[in-house]
Amino acid sequence: MENTKPNYIDHVGIIVSDMDRAIDFYCNTLGFELDLRVDLCSGETVEKGVGIPGAQIMLAHLKLGDSRTIIELLQYINPPSKAMPADAKSNDIGVGHVGFYVDDPDAYYEQLKSKGVQFISPGVMNSSTGERFCYFYGPDGVVLEFIKPPEGSLTDLK
Repeated sequence: MENTKPNYIDHVGIIVSDMDRAIDFYCNTLGFELDLRVDLCSGETVEKGVGIPGAQIMLAHLKLGDSRTIIELLQYINPPSKAMPADAKSNDIGVGHVGFYVDDPDAYYEQLKSKGVQFISPGVMNSSTGERFCYFYGPDGVVLEFIKPPEGSLTDLK
C-alpha cells in the first residue's frame, strides 16, 4: 500500500451557537464571503460521521478570495452544543485559533475596532522577526488572529 499524505487544508470547522450571528460577523465584520449554507444536515451518515446519535446540524461555508481553505461554521440543533468556558484562554488545551493573512494589519485593526470587535492583544504586535499580528474574539469566544508574516522565513520567534 502506498504511503499517502494530505494535499492541503480543505476547511477549518468552528462550532457556533447562532448561525445568523456568526455569518454576520465573519462576512460583514471580517470580510469573508458566504459560499454555501445548509439549514439542516441529518440522518444516518451525519450521525455516524460526526459520532453523535441524533445529530442535526446547520452549516455554512465561508471563503476569502481565491483561497482553497474554507471556514466551516457548524451549529448543532440537536444535541445542543456546550458553551466554551467563560474563562477559556488562548493557551488552554483544545482552544485553538484561526489565523488569516492581511495586507495592512494597522488598518484592519482600526476597521475591526470601529466595529466593536473585542481584542485579546492590546493592538498590532511586532515580533522580532518582523511578523505583525493581533489576536481577537469572534462569536462564542472563538479565538481568531490576523497576521502579516515577514518577508522570508520565521526562524526566531521572540
